[in-house]
Amino acid sequence: MTATVLQEVYSTLFAGDLLRGIVGGATDFNQSVGGTIGGYYRVPIWNQGTYAEAYAGGSKYGRDLSGVLNNNYQQGFNAIVLVGHPLLRTLDEFAYLLFENDYGELASWTGQGRDKSDAFRMTMLYSRVGDAGT
Repeated sequence: MTATVLQEVYSTLFAGDLLRGIVGGATDFNQSVGGTIGGYYRVPIWNQGTYAEAYAGGSKYGRDLSGVLNNNYQQGFNAIVLVGHPLLRTLDEFAYLLFENDYGELASWTGQGRDKSDAFRMTMLYSRVGDAGT
């Protein structure tokens, strides 16, 4: 069973910006429980549609597949900074060029240690909606 609460607030500091918070939790029939919390902030940085976005969040989840009582939680942290620039914007299609730096960290209490990753991505995103909504 999972539950998630998401709240968005527009034009919080500047016209056109977005502040989003998310809190979630999950459990199953084996008493594995956990939760996550995160926050986003998006702000336009030029009048041509370019925007910057930042995200930070953390999670902690238990894993017990064997039924043995032990401390086997996993805890993670993620931070992302992104800049998006439109190449094309019309009523029925858009194309964005996205530059993203993503940092992630995961710690486990089962003796597996700590995993870290840091990635830079450049992506082009294109979408088109046809006359029939397809």
